Amino acid sequence: MKILYENTEAPINHVWITFPLTENDAVKQMLALTKGHEAEASITYRISAVDSPVRKLKQYLAADMPFDKLNELAVKIREMDKEERLKFSGVLDSKSISGMEDVLEAAEDIESYEFIPGVISNRELGGYLVQQGFLECPKHILPYLDYHTGKRKMWNY
Repeated sequence: MKILYENTEAPINHVWITFPLTENDAVKQMLALTKGHEAEASITYRISAVDSPVRKLKQYLAADMPFDKLNELAVKIREMDKEERLKFSGVLDSKSISGMEDVLEAAEDIESYEFIPGVISNRELGGYLVQQGFLECPKHILPYLDYHTGKRKMWNY
């Protein structure tokens, strides 16, 4: 996972930081961001971009998140396979995320979720759950469960 940090006072000062990183790496990277502003007591940063195999991860990260927590997240993401990263992205989108602890909790909890390829709406999910036997449906109702998406039928009983 790579994060582009940008100095908000001098946007020309920006640096890609690759996580996980060592403490020494973090110090070196932050020195690059403060170049020319070393005398200032505090400098504000923003995250300009995130390069990660997890879709839309940037919207859940804040520039003030501690590097140790970002390291923890990077390790979790690195250990995920493609399907788990897809699930993680969906979990982030479906939960209320208000900080790094929520992001880490979501990464830890992906086993509780199921990824169903091709299902992109509640209607398709309902059809899938009935067809796969996850939801019981009286036989006399099955003929009425004929979901259409565009020109093709998704579920036809």
